[in-house]
Amino acid sequence: MAVGAGGGGGGSSSSGGASGEERKQAGAAATPSSGGGGGGMLWRDAVSGSTAGLVSVLALHPLDVIKTRLQVQDSIDRRHATYRGTIHAFRTVVRNEGVLGLYAGLSPALVGSTISWGVYFSCYNNAKARYQQALGKQDLPSYLHLVSAGEAGFVVCLITNPIWVVKTRLQLQQKGATAAA
Repeated sequence: MAVGAGGGGGGSSSSGGASGEERKQAGAAATPSSGGGGGGMLWRDAVSGSTAGLVSVLALHPLDVIKTRLQVQDSIDRRHATYRGTIHAFRTVVRNEGVLGLYAGLSPALVGSTISWGVYFSCYNNAKARYQQALGKQDLPSYLHLVSAGEAGFVVCLITNPIWVVKTRLQLQQKGATAAA
């Protein structure tokens, strides 16, 4: 079992006695997310996923608000619909609610997406590491990547579904509209 057999940028691995830090890095690279040195890879996965979720929500939330409002329109007849399309919906929301109307439900979206992607990255890489260890090899067949992704997606759905319900309800509230009991 050759550690780093496919490595290109190995650094100073030619010396016989590797430092403790080099051994830790080699161990972490050999078993991703297994947390040999206190779960450093797990935290890196979680932070990477959380950051990706945060950035994507900040950039794309206005589209999500418009999509949600278009999906729940009461009237199927386009002539009587509140929004007649994406551009009309953007203009109507900005005119009636201001630019902040495009960010309705932002807080739960940020929380949900940050948690979702952090958990997803962590669970996916944990599952892959578990299969790598069980098979005793680094390269997994495609179906095990799919199974790992399925496991991660299942966990994320269980954890974040209540957050998405709150987000959708907040997105559908219109500024100045009276709340029905």
